[in-house]
Amino acid sequence: MPGDGYVDLDINQADDFRPGKPGSEEVQLLMDSCGIFLRDMDLPYEVQALACLQRCLKAKRTQYIEATNNIKARRAQQGIHDTPEALKEMLRQLNFDKLEDHIASITKRIRFYESKLQPEDRKSVREKLDPKKTVPWTNPPRMFETELQCQMWLEEQGEEAQKRHSAWLAANED
Repeated sequence: MPGDGYVDLDINQADDFRPGKPGSEEVQLLMDSCGIFLRDMDLPYEVQALACLQRCLKAKRTQYIEATNNIKARRAQQGIHDTPEALKEMLRQLNFDKLEDHIASITKRIRFYESKLQPEDRKSVREKLDPKKTVPWTNPPRMFETELQCQMWLEEQGEEAQKRHSAWLAANED
């Protein structure tokens, strides 16, 4: 996938990425190293992109440092002590200059976002749904001011709507 692209996931696919699912930690590490994040519609895109870039930068720097340290350790075991220039050339031959380019590009993007985002930009873009005041199956979903108002509307809709809402509430309890 090219940079700045996206893929839409259905609800079942997205659930596979939920924290706490078996293997989710490894998947998150892979996503971090690739600069991929799951879009949270409650937060501004830019805030999520910045956090993702920061995680990606950390992963890339860790990868670079670990590779450099491994090369130094292996060479030292062989009794070879490279100069900084020789080590840099060896890393270039192993295509680590591309990793350095990625790190520089990610750093540039982070600085751009940090310079443009204001504290008020980092707030939630919409209120969290309160299941007790929301009827999600209407088009558009109905959000009531109070629980009592929601209950009254459900009562007016009939027993089937009340049962459906009760089931939805049970499925969305924290």
